Amino acid sequence: RPICLPDRSSQGKRKTGVQKNTVDPTFQETLKYQVEPAQLATRRLQVSVWHLGTLARRVFLGEVIIPLASWDFADSTTQSFCWYTLRAKAAKYEDGVPANNGELAVRAKLVFPAGPGKLEEAQEGADQPSFTGQLCLVVLGAKNLPVRSDGTLNSFVKGCLTLPDKRKLRLKSPVLKKQVCPQWKHSFVFNGVTPSQLRQSSLELTVWDQAIFGVNDRLLGGATLGSSKSA
Repeated sequence: RPICLPDRSSQGKRKTGVQKNTVDPTFQETLKYQVEPAQLATRRLQVSVWHLGTLARRVFLGEVIIPLASWDFADSTTQSFCWYTLRAKAAKYEDGVPANNGELAVRAKLVFPAGPGKLEEAQEGADQPSFTGQLCLVVLGAKNLPVRSDGTLNSFVKGCLTLPDKRKLRLKSPVLKKQVCPQWKHSFVFNGVTPSQLRQSSLELTVWDQAIFGVNDRLLGGATLGSSKSA
C-alpha cells in the first residue's frame, strides 16, 4: 500500500490487489501519482506490505520509506525493479524528518487610523487602549502543496487570530479552483487590536482543499505565528 507523503489523505493512497495463498507474492501492478516536478524534493514514498487475514483483518508485515529527492528519474537504471528491506513501522511516519506540506507567502503590517503623531507614539511602545489599529495580513500565494490524485486543488486559506483574552477573530479567503500554486493576493484585516495585544497573541494560518459533494474539506498544512508551534 503506497502513500506519497506528506499527503496521507485518501487522494494520496494507492493499493494493489491481494495475492492469495503465496509466500512469494508477485503483484506486477503500476500505481500512478500526479506530482509536480518541483514537489519531488519534499515528497517521500511510503510503501507498506500487509497480510489480509480472516474476517478482513489486516496484519502489518513491514514498510519502507523512499525519499524522492534522491531519486534520479532521468537515469534509466532507476526504472528497473529494486529490492528494499522492509522495516518495522516507525513511531512517526516522518522518521525524524519534519513534514513539509508546502510554502505559504504572506506579509503583514499594523496600521493605525490616527495621525502621524499618534502613530509615532504608538510605535514607541505606548500600550494605552486608545491606540487601536488594524492588523493587515496579505496572503500572497502558496506552492508545493499536496495535490489530489488528479493533480488539482480547490484551495483557500483560513486565518485565526487568538487574542490574550482567548477571543478568536476568524477570516477566510476566496477559493481558487484547479490551481496547484494558488495566488490569492487576499487581505485579512483584523480590527481593533493594540501592539500590546499582538505581542501576546498568536495567528494561525491554515490552507485547505475545498471538499467535493459535501465531503469534509481537506487540511493541506498550516503555520502559527507568534509562538513556536507550526504544522
